[in-house]
Amino acid sequence: MPSGHIPNSLPLPFSSYLEPHKDKQPYSTYKTIPELKSTLAQAVGGESKFAELEDKPIVFTCGSGMTAAVGWLADTVVRESEGKEPRGVLYDEVSSLRG
Repeated sequence: MPSGHIPNSLPLPFSSYLEPHKDKQPYSTYKTIPELKSTLAQAVGGESKFAELEDKPIVFTCGSGMTAAVGWLADTVVRESEGKEPRGVLYDEVSSLRG
């Protein structure tokens, strides 16, 4: 599968979900739940747009699945903190090529 753009997709780097690294420590801590929710909301166009997507699945994707897993876990943590079922799914290009 060649690299490219997935229609209707929005970029959100994994570092957006994490506290900045300090000293020689790499990224290792998620932001707070309110910060994670805000990060996800801003990525889709704001709080009202995020609310519109409440019951719709979100696909987190990247080439290997590792970066997408950071976003998937962030969304899952936010939803579980609100007593909601997870809605995100992971898709990675590498597994899809293995068939």
